Amino acid sequence: MQKWIHMVGLGGFSRLPHLYSAGIQSTDTVRYRASGMDWAGESRCVFQYTISGYGFLSYYGTPYKVTPGQAFMVYKNPTDISYYYPAEATEPWSFVFCDICNFNEAVEQLNSRHGPVYDFGRDSFLAKKLIALVERQQQDEAMLSSTESFEICTNILLEMCRIVEE
Repeated sequence: MQKWIHMVGLGGFSRLPHLYSAGIQSTDTVRYRASGMDWAGESRCVFQYTISGYGFLSYYGTPYKVTPGQAFMVYKNPTDISYYYPAEATEPWSFVFCDICNFNEAVEQLNSRHGPVYDFGRDSFLAKKLIALVERQQQDEAMLSSTESFEICTNILLEMCRIVEE
């Protein structure tokens, strides 16, 4: 199952952090693997929050299990970053994700201090907001405003900073 939307309409604020795309997905196949090799030349970050099940993030050679309530945020371009559905998993990995532009330096700085996996909590307001956004955009096809896009990016960054500071 996958619900996915591409964001448009930045209203002239293309240098601010903004959403490029967002979606909700569930997978139960070991063929699911996303890698920096797939994104060569892209300059976006991916934020992915686990709703249920689990998956793995391989970040510069270190594997991280990403369980419900946890999220990762990584710069998509490096070839030694990937995330995947593990062979030993017994239930589908369901997650909400978004690609964000103009976030690379902030993400790399936070990850160098904390690591790439953040515990947002199983009842994350931010995850609920992303899910609602994807569902709203699919139903109404209403254009996301620059303000809404920037607000979501800012909320993700603020939550990551809060977690790092704790």
